[in-house]
Amino acid sequence: MRLLTLTLLLCACGGPSLPPPAQPLVRSPYAARPDAPPVHRVEAPTLPTPTRSEIAGGATLLRAARPGLSETRVVLVSRRGDDGAHPRGSVDVAAEVLEEQLEARFPHRDVNGRATHDLLMLRLDVAPEQVPGVLGALAEHVRAPRVSAEELERAREAWLRVLENPSTKTMLLFTALEHLHGGSDELDVHEALHQRLADLSAERVQAILAERLAPSDVALVVVGPHDAGATEDAFRRAFGDWTGGAARRPAQRPALAPPARAALSKPSGASLAEVRYLCRAPGFGARDRAPYELLIEILGGSSLGSRLNQELRTERGLTYAAGAYLDSSWGSDVLIVGAGLASDRVEDALRRFFDQLRSLRRGPIAEAELRTARTRLWARLRHRAEGLALAGLLARGWVHGLDADALGRRYAALAEVDQEALGQVARRRLGPEFGLITLSGDFSQVGGFWVVRDERGLHLERD
Repeated sequence: MRLLTLTLLLCACGGPSLPPPAQPLVRSPYAARPDAPPVHRVEAPTLPTPTRSEIAGGATLLRAARPGLSETRVVLVSRRGDDGAHPRGSVDVAAEVLEEQLEARFPHRDVNGRATHDLLMLRLDVAPEQVPGVLGALAEHVRAPRVSAEELERAREAWLRVLENPSTKTMLLFTALEHLHGGSDELDVHEALHQRLADLSAERVQAILAERLAPSDVALVVVGPHDAGATEDAFRRAFGDWTGGAARRPAQRPALAPPARAALSKPSGASLAEVRYLCRAPGFGARDRAPYELLIEILGGSSLGSRLNQELRTERGLTYAAGAYLDSSWGSDVLIVGAGLASDRVEDALRRFFDQLRSLRRGPIAEAELRTARTRLWARLRHRAEGLALAGLLARGWVHGLDADALGRRYAALAEVDQEALGQVARRRLGPEFGLITLSGDFSQVGGFWVVRDERGLHLERD
């Protein structure tokens, strides 16, 4: 067989070559340049309606079959997140402990535990036949949490390693989030964060989990191939008599006030400066959340055609890429826009960045720009709905009282959003009064400038 294959290859290579074309394939550089590809029409996705089971006074089960997938995602979510009822960060550390415990039960599987301001979530990707066992293990760990001093110390160290990693600028980001939510007037909240975690004991974390994981505030979400009957039976067996639970401690919501500073900076020896803009965003359940996501797509979303990428990358060559995303880890949902820049060009980039923020508020937003952004947003939502990411979408919707139909209608309504309506959302939600800039890098050759926030928005002033 090898000899036959080699003979055929030699014959093919030794035969006559293709004749040259009668006309040149490319007559000139201009003729070779293709037109911009058309934007494919994408309809608003329809989210599958999961099968729902509830235990009176207890947990909820949501199941969505996805037989074409190789794994099944199991999510346990609680409506009680890191909302200030306990010291900030402690609920996330508690979720880290649960993650470690479940990783020991299900080695070589993707396990994740985290807490945001609006939820606590555990996620496992497992083989379909493991789903009943996973439900039983989750019940064992959340119904009567047990935390050892060693587990707490490992979780605390892991959390601090991420927080203090200088390459990710995470500490500066957390400092900015504290400022954005009125948590501190100090430039560096490093000591405050350390003290919060140092004060935690295993008994305290155990009590936090018992309070945060109350039965009626917990849902299980199963997405992927699974035996419907076995999954339902396992849910009833593991959670059927789990009712009642601790009363919810009141959340400590941050005050809605302008941050004390317009900018935070952290000098470093890196040749590449990192710039972030942070601004409070509407929550997941807010009425104008979907139009706001459309604005983010226009400003700095997933495409190189976004306004920031066009201005800073394509036209000016100031950055390799700029991006925008929503973060829900601290206090509220927050818009974070970031870019890496050459330190000696950061001033020019910041001025143009501020111009783009103002342009969204002042308009106009072109119809073609709106249509393209909507298509990208719908396509990304469709991709999530067709895979394991549907579990997280259903879980967060459940936390905010939105079922699959309500979520689908919310995004389908974007078809009716026009430029004027989007401009109103921009003026209401992207105002300068709640924005904050973070800068890190080597600015020794740039000289001094100030980031100023006033009624005109954010802008720069020279010393």
